[in-house]
Amino acid sequence: MEPLPAYASYDVANEINSLVSELENAQFEQLQFQRVYSPNDADIYIAWIKDYGSHTLGEAIFKSHIKIGLGSAANCYGEWGPLDAHTVLLIFVHELGHSMGFGHSNDPNNIMYYQTPTRFSVDYDKSWTLDEGQLVDIPFCNAGTYSYSLSSNDSSNGFYAYVLPPNTDSTSFLAGSGNYYPSCSSTESYVRFSSTCTVPTGSKLLVYNKDDILEFNAINVNVQIIDIGERITPNMEWDYNVFEYDEAFLDEVWNMYH
Repeated sequence: MEPLPAYASYDVANEINSLVSELENAQFEQLQFQRVYSPNDADIYIAWIKDYGSHTLGEAIFKSHIKIGLGSAANCYGEWGPLDAHTVLLIFVHELGHSMGFGHSNDPNNIMYYQTPTRFSVDYDKSWTLDEGQLVDIPFCNAGTYSYSLSSNDSSNGFYAYVLPPNTDSTSFLAGSGNYYPSCSSTESYVRFSSTCTVPTGSKLLVYNKDDILEFNAINVNVQIIDIGERITPNMEWDYNVFEYDEAFLDEVWNMYH
């Protein structure tokens, strides 16, 4: 395996190393996995891709060269983000399955299905400069449960954070027209605020600098949003219904080398 680049999400190395250890200790008929540290000794070479720029997440070239995507710009904000460690693990197992001779499964719950469930390690991480009376609203990508954290760079000047339901205009809401989710929102000005909320599609996070205590001193508010909803994990056993070799062929190859 190539060394993991710095832009990989923080826990990818642990997930992949744990998987490789499991493979080395697993019992397979006529098959043994062993990690090697020289390309010349390898039957399968693992490479990392920052972003395929398409719906592709990985590929197995001639079954010996596996490429695995570590991130994508395909989130709802149109910005590149690292895939979380579990998603990278699923891609790894899927592409390794292709190297082992498994095609795409018709079972949507199997790891060899043509689509892999994905999640970013962080959905949104950006800072906004807000002067007095200014606001920014940030949509949640989908329906689900999200964790969000906000912080001001100025301990004297805070902000308000509201989670608004679909079809609620932010400006009208601040003028007194429209609803919000009180349990997910701030009730006063904060310099740091974090919460979780389960929202329907079309909901958004409104960040508002109502009062600039230090006149002419705008605040920078960092906003981080993470999807923490229930994860979809497929059946990790390769689907033998799409295995492309028969036992007679495997026995013939085995006998050639043993």
